[in-house]
Amino acid sequence: FYPQNQYQRVMVTASTTGHRANAPGKVRRRRRCLLRVHLARGPWACSSQELPLLLSKQPDVVKHINAQDAFWNATKTVRRRAMENKCDRKRTNERARKSNVLVQHDTTLGARGEDDEEEDECDVLIIGGVLGAFVAHAVATAVPTARVAVVERNESIVGRDQEWNASLDTLTKFLNALGPVHGYDDAITLRDNVTTSRWKRSRAFVEGMSEPLAVTGVMDCGVSPRRLIDAVRDSLVRRGVRIHTCTEATHVHSHRDAAVVQCRAYRRGREKDSGGGGGGGGGNHGNIPTQVRARLVVDCTGHFSRFAEESRRLRSKRQPLLHRPPPASEPRGHVVVVGGCLEAPSWPQGNDVADLLACFDTVSQDDIRFGQPLWEAFPADLDVSGTTMPRRTVYMFAYIDDHPDRPSLAEYAGRFVDGLSRYQGVDGHGEEVGVVRFLAGALPCYSDIEGPHVLSEA
Repeated sequence: FYPQNQYQRVMVTASTTGHRANAPGKVRRRRRCLLRVHLARGPWACSSQELPLLLSKQPDVVKHINAQDAFWNATKTVRRRAMENKCDRKRTNERARKSNVLVQHDTTLGARGEDDEEEDECDVLIIGGVLGAFVAHAVATAVPTARVAVVERNESIVGRDQEWNASLDTLTKFLNALGPVHGYDDAITLRDNVTTSRWKRSRAFVEGMSEPLAVTGVMDCGVSPRRLIDAVRDSLVRRGVRIHTCTEATHVHSHRDAAVVQCRAYRRGREKDSGGGGGGGGGNHGNIPTQVRARLVVDCTGHFSRFAEESRRLRSKRQPLLHRPPPASEPRGHVVVVGGCLEAPSWPQGNDVADLLACFDTVSQDDIRFGQPLWEAFPADLDVSGTTMPRRTVYMFAYIDDHPDRPSLAEYAGRFVDGLSRYQGVDGHGEEVGVVRFLAGALPCYSDIEGPHVLSEA
């Protein structure tokens, strides 16, 4: 299904032009190639009729699955083209290298000019506010004299509503490492405030085991990202950390004495000319800097960071030709995840126990393209006021490659709903189960996510 008319016009134009009797063969091949490129970039949208009723009746869930399927299908399209022509992936990587976001210069910048009002200066610049807020707080606590700045492209630094599942002991150590947070006496007080759910029993089981394996002290609590990040963000402001919201970092230029990060304004998924005001959430309310000079730059933009992607390409380029492993820029596999927070009148298997890992399906020859489905489940939102039904976080995931025959995320979502009755004892196709939050995605996995530093100076 291609709901946008522009892609329908591309498809019709290519087919009608290519089937003319007097059309030259070269033009016909060129049109077919153009059609393939447009479809690879097009909105690989699934119809709501393909999804189970539990998901299709919520437009936001359908929109989310469509967006993630677009990325997943584009990834498989690149793989298919690479299988058809081994040079395609090499050309794709060469085109990607032309837009370098990491640039190293063999020069020195010198002192910053006093009349340069468009350039900001700091000791440590952190790109990405959600994960970067914790790094900024730890740095500001360890080195109080350091000038720390955070660049966040959204209007404010706000955590999501979906819980983070963690171990209570690890969470306490993490909060201690952050340092004192303003408004809280110690890490225990902060931990008790951000923890929304706890449970004492966890287990892991695989089909064929006589009884589940009991696990204690691992993944035994749910954390509210919104509460935690709000507390850390407010503490950053009181510590004097500059937070540039609505600001997107585009390029990093590394010199001998400093690094310069180029920035631009960002609004609602669209970039605009720099110079606009910042948003709320502790952000700047003045002009957005076009570039920031720093002694150290930390990338905290997450799994799909453009800086990490180019760093992997550069590391692959530097590897010796003899016995060279597969390029680090290419993922070694993908983990497909579908699931979220569900609510039901009752959970027959109990809502006071968590599953760290559950595997109860045997992969048949007909379903081998789905991979081995694995499950996990945790109690959720147990202290939310006004909740009429108990909630539970349930996920299904599988580790697969990006072969073109792999199913879409919509198909995985259908398998997820079908397996709820066997796994949790609730009918996913009935009216009793509701979706509070839903997540679907395909995350690439790399063999060497660390590796050497790409830029030697910053």
